[in-house]
Amino acid sequence: MELQFKNVTKDYGNVHAVEHVTHSMGKGVYGLLGVNGAGKTTLAKIISGLYNPTQGVVLLDNAIRSSNTLVDCSMVSQAFCKYYFTLRENVAIGNLKQLENDRELLHYLGEFDFTPDENRCSLDTQLGREFDGVELSIGEWQKIALARGFIGENDFIILDEPSSSLDSSTENMMFSRFIELLDNCTGIIITHRLGIAAVADRIILLDKGQIIEDGTHDELMKKHGFYSTLFETQTSLYTQ
Repeated sequence: MELQFKNVTKDYGNVHAVEHVTHSMGKGVYGLLGVNGAGKTTLAKIISGLYNPTQGVVLLDNAIRSSNTLVDCSMVSQAFCKYYFTLRENVAIGNLKQLENDRELLHYLGEFDFTPDENRCSLDTQLGREFDGVELSIGEWQKIALARGFIGENDFIILDEPSSSLDSSTENMMFSRFIELLDNCTGIIITHRLGIAAVADRIILLDKGQIIEDGTHDELMKKHGFYSTLFETQTSLYTQ
């Protein structure tokens, strides 16, 4: 499935959050980068169909996407929800057909290194102290949110700072899993961590709502532009 933007603009009042974006996305992993306020999350919501552009058109497999059409998409935000349901229900919200499929639920939890027995619960354990359930750490909740995002097996998966609550060791392991799980779909990873973005098939760098650089990690490093400067700056922080 291919998604195309043609001269897409999204306004909030008099402010252009996304401005004159023309791009296409097929299967593969895309790193969506930019400073705070660059338009990354707005563009991701246009991709998902949650937002419609103020101007321009979005095409899905060369057909104009209607204003009330949601893409077959799941989105895992850094502000993920903690549902005070059972563990089973927390994951299955991403694909209710799998609600009673213990094998699939455990498979996707396992993909993100969440083993119920080791995390003091079973699939049918109530979560959340407010309801006399098991309280989990933020990192554990984030792993559940990731399992929920991937169990739907959608054509598009958007990960918005998906490892913000994980330590660096777990984060590296997670991104190796992301790449494997995104093999048959279009994955968009929104992140400030350029070392993670470097494993993407293609990198899109936004600034003030516009695409200012686009290419593979190697291509953008050879251009010695904004991406190259950001990457070298971040890398130096870990090598000093």
